[in-house]
Amino acid sequence: MIVVQAPPGGGSDKPKYSSGYTPTPFTIVIDTREQKPWYFTKIAADKERDWLPLIENRGLKTGDYSIKGFEDHFTIERKSLADLYGSVGQGRERFEAEHQRMREIVDAGGYCCVIVEAGQEDAIFRPPMESGLSGKVILGTQASWFLRYRVPWFFPGSCRMAELLAFKLMEKAFQQFTEGAKR
Repeated sequence: MIVVQAPPGGGSDKPKYSSGYTPTPFTIVIDTREQKPWYFTKIAADKERDWLPLIENRGLKTGDYSIKGFEDHFTIERKSLADLYGSVGQGRERFEAEHQRMREIVDAGGYCCVIVEAGQEDAIFRPPMESGLSGKVILGTQASWFLRYRVPWFFPGSCRMAELLAFKLMEKAFQQFTEGAKR
C-alpha cells in the first residue's frame, strides 16, 4: 500500500506545499521498525512546486530507507547521534552485521550509506554523556569499516539536512537505476 504521509501535528491531514506539488517518480520504502520516520516534505521539485513523496511502509532486510523495486540495490541506514554511539558500543555486533549486508549490495553494484543526524565534529568531540564511548572510537570505526565494507557514513549536521541528503541520494540513485535500464 502506498501512502502519502504528513508530518505529525499542525492540525492538517496533508503536508503543506508551496503552490503545488509533483509526485515523486519513485516510491520511498520506509522500514516498519523506524520509530520517527522522515516525511520528506517541503522539498522543492522546482521553483514553484514541492515533491509529494510516495511512501510505502514495510519491513526491509537491510537499512531504514530504500526505493521500491531497488531494495536489493540501495539502502540508507539512519542514525541519531545517540543511536550511532549505541550501535557502535553495545549494538556493535548487529551494526557490523548490517554493514556486512550493505557490503553485499555494494559488491553487486548498488549503493549504501549511513546518515547520521549530526555533524562530524559533534559526533567526535561531543559524544552523548550516557554512551561511555569516546569520539575516537566512532572515528576509528567509521574509518576502518569504510575500508572494510565500503559503506560511507555521512554527517550532514542536523536531522533536516540528513533528511534532505537521503532524499537527494534516493532521487539520484533512482535516476541512475532507471537510465541504466534504458540502455
